Amino acid sequence: MGGYATQASVYFMNSTPSRVNSMMVPFETGVDEQSVTILANDNHEMATITLSMQAKQPKAITISGTKGYLRIPDFPRADAAIWYHTDTGESEAIALGNSADALWYEISDFEQAVQDPKIALEFTNLTGMQFETLSKIQQEW
Repeated sequence: MGGYATQASVYFMNSTPSRVNSMMVPFETGVDEQSVTILANDNHEMATITLSMQAKQPKAITISGTKGYLRIPDFPRADAAIWYHTDTGESEAIALGNSADALWYEISDFEQAVQDPKIALEFTNLTGMQFETLSKIQQEW
């Protein structure tokens, strides 16, 4: 299961997933060649993560909400996204940053976390949610 996909899923949830259902088809080396995971928390939020190495799909994420959905291609190194308004059928492009600067952004985030305990705590909590979720997925497999 891709760490980035799990990280993105828990990032957009208000609490750690309390229910995890997951299955996978292993490659001959034991890694997950295909997998699907459904995450749900006590706030009635759900996430579905699918992975297929056979299809060689591009990394992308879709985040759905009550008023529309956000599509982020080239995740996690995206510099653009598209917001789709479900009530009007309109969409709008969002561009921010530059994919080529991704490592610089990560270093900058790390430097800010070192200087500000509140930011460090936010990253720590997010990492804890992700590891807890990955542990539940591992138990399913």
